[in-house]
Amino acid sequence: MTVLANQLKHAVGLTLNVKRRKVFWTDLRDERIDSVSMDNLTSVQTVLSDNEVRSPISLALDWVNDHLYWVDFSLGTVSVAYSNGSWPTTLKTMEGMSIRSVALHPEKGYMFLTAAKSRQWLIMRCSMDGNDCVDIVKENIKEPTTLAIDYSEHRLFWADAKLNMISSSDFDGSNQKIVLSVYNYLQHPFGIAICMNEVYWTDVRAHRVLKSNKWTGETTSRSSTNIYISPMEIQIDHPSTQPNMMNHCHDHPCQYMCIPLPVGGVGRYRCVCPDGYVEQGGCVKAPTTTTTTASTIATAVVGMSSGTKILIGVTVVGILVLLFFIACGALRWYQRRSLQLSMHFDNPVYRKTTTHGNEEDDHRVGIPRSGSQAHLISNEEFDDPERNEEVSVDVIVGNGRPQNTYRPLRQMSMEDTISQNSLGTSDIRNLVS
Repeated sequence: MTVLANQLKHAVGLTLNVKRRKVFWTDLRDERIDSVSMDNLTSVQTVLSDNEVRSPISLALDWVNDHLYWVDFSLGTVSVAYSNGSWPTTLKTMEGMSIRSVALHPEKGYMFLTAAKSRQWLIMRCSMDGNDCVDIVKENIKEPTTLAIDYSEHRLFWADAKLNMISSSDFDGSNQKIVLSVYNYLQHPFGIAICMNEVYWTDVRAHRVLKSNKWTGETTSRSSTNIYISPMEIQIDHPSTQPNMMNHCHDHPCQYMCIPLPVGGVGRYRCVCPDGYVEQGGCVKAPTTTTTTASTIATAVVGMSSGTKILIGVTVVGILVLLFFIACGALRWYQRRSLQLSMHFDNPVYRKTTTHGNEEDDHRVGIPRSGSQAHLISNEEFDDPERNEEVSVDVIVGNGRPQNTYRPLRQMSMEDTISQNSLGTSDIRNLVS
């Protein structure tokens, strides 16, 4: 087991670039997205800072075009930038909706989102530029946490924390199948990933990483890693998770960023302008907003001496600038405080509430309360003797001391089940603090 990064404050989202051996994660408290090379663990870099992100809760990588996508929970936006953080672009703002996770299919030009609308969770499929969104899964779904794509079988997988279920469907939401729905194995699934014939997931209540056959749910097994604090997202470091795909943006004429689009549209890609720019036959800087303050000041000082005009003008401008920075600071403080107060951690899924008290909403987000670590669980933990292949697993977890052994998952006894169901509020808070 290798620790990729530690002393993280509120790490939630996780993705990686398999070929470049680079891991990306979000930090909600510091309001940023960081990265590190798996070959040089001292190379931690901030990809996007609090100037570009507020509450980045989910990540996905378009490895074909080197684009990093993220969901901002507070802003209700889906955004994209190059993986080095350059040219951040807001693709979509979801009015009246809460977005939880994002997954991408670069060759087909699809972007999948889990979102809540009018207290009803659903899965949406959009173009990768954020347009043409359709609801594809609305039935047999209660609280989808994260998404994963099976690129070889063209299937979408998701974990449902409320139904304690892992399901899959075609990309249009049809042909839904339940992979696994046994409480002994699914006490509270959160992160999910697909690798070849298996589905891997994290369980925030069992504090484990588990796997089973993606079609039958059989041969369910787990890492014996006792993480102690609930594991969050999971990514598989294996070539099959990011296969070679056709690049529809190859030799594109775009000035800044080319986004692949689905078949059947006007074209197979779209050129987009980064934030602060507008499309006018190309990307040009957006005009700045002007006010009537200057003309008002000029009118007020007419008839005074030139020296008095300059003195008053400079004084007024200085006061306005000072007030502007004070207002920005107050707004920033209020937004950060509102975000912290809106998160109420009362169970393993860390409910999000609409008040400062105990009133609970069905919109929940997974946010660890304390420092987190990005663990790379060593190959020995998930060796498959039948295929003789090594699979590495990257998981964001809380503070803990994983052990390097692996064994089949045993059936839980009635006493175990009762014990898990009887976890009180104080017990859960001890687990995540």
